[in-house]
Amino acid sequence: MNLYLVRHTKVDYPKGICYGQTDVGVMPSFPEEADAIKKQLEGVAFSKVFASPLTRCKKLVNEICPAENEIVFDARLMELDFGDWEGLAWNDIEKTEIAQVWFQDFLNTVPPGGESYKTMVERIRSFMSDLGTGRPDENLLIVCHSGSIRAFYSIIKGISPQAAFDLELDYGQVCVFEKSVKQ
Repeated sequence: MNLYLVRHTKVDYPKGICYGQTDVGVMPSFPEEADAIKKQLEGVAFSKVFASPLTRCKKLVNEICPAENEIVFDARLMELDFGDWEGLAWNDIEKTEIAQVWFQDFLNTVPPGGESYKTMVERIRSFMSDLGTGRPDENLLIVCHSGSIRAFYSIIKGISPQAAFDLELDYGQVCVFEKSVKQ
């Protein structure tokens, strides 16, 4: 089974502000960005389509998804929940005691009112488990976030979540992974 993971397009939100699960819009460049993604996916038939329910993913999947595909919105695909940090400037967050701990151990440390990255990885693992094994020639489209894609990468490649952060993910990037029976 092939997983086509697509990161949402650029967001219309101030730079330097934390927005994990905050429901933000997309930039005016959205039509051009969506067209570029469509071109990358041209000729690929998808048996199933999934997306995060956040607007930035909903809008993209509705634009790039072939009309014959039903779209399943799954909250497990959402970005990391930064809790009380959502909407705050990263520079202000870095000054707090919990942030100092979080930046040293983001895998296990929970932002106030949020979730740890380990919890997010378990959400993605649960989603993948529900996918089953599928056929080798089956293609699934999944529109989500950089944190979610890094979690997929960690699980599929069998590397640590910390190592998955070495993966560079641009807005609108398409990553293709093969999900085998052993995952």
